[in-house]
Amino acid sequence: MPAVFEHQKVAVNFIGTAVFVVRDGQPHLRIFMNQQEEDLRKVADFVAPQLVQNPLRRTYLRWPKTASTKIEGAVALMNLEVDLKGKVKGATVAFEHPEGMGFGEEGLRFIHEYDFIPGFRDGKPVACKFEFPVFWGNGHKWKIE
Repeated sequence: MPAVFEHQKVAVNFIGTAVFVVRDGQPHLRIFMNQQEEDLRKVADFVAPQLVQNPLRRTYLRWPKTASTKIEGAVALMNLEVDLKGKVKGATVAFEHPEGMGFGEEGLRFIHEYDFIPGFRDGKPVACKFEFPVFWGNGHKWKIE
């Protein structure tokens, strides 16, 4: 998905949520970009930071040395803190599956090597904390060391 970062078009990871409800017999569809659960509940005007895919600083997720390469669908959920310029200022692992195989640690290494388009609240850039998923599975390029 194209976006603008530092005055240049860049590719970003798009994470979104679609909510469809029928209220009073009428369909309602809302599409949220990179929303966090709390903001979805409040229907807040918040767009979480978007990971910039910079071809000049290309890094890949690596398959952890301690994990079997036969695992599919591995995931790590990161708690991130990003400043107004999209720089990661803090990161912790909130969840990893399968647990204890290094996916969280690799997710932290990977996430610190990228920039983000900052978050936006009410149309203005903000420093913020948010959850960001990192996935391993089919379709990714692996660097196995």
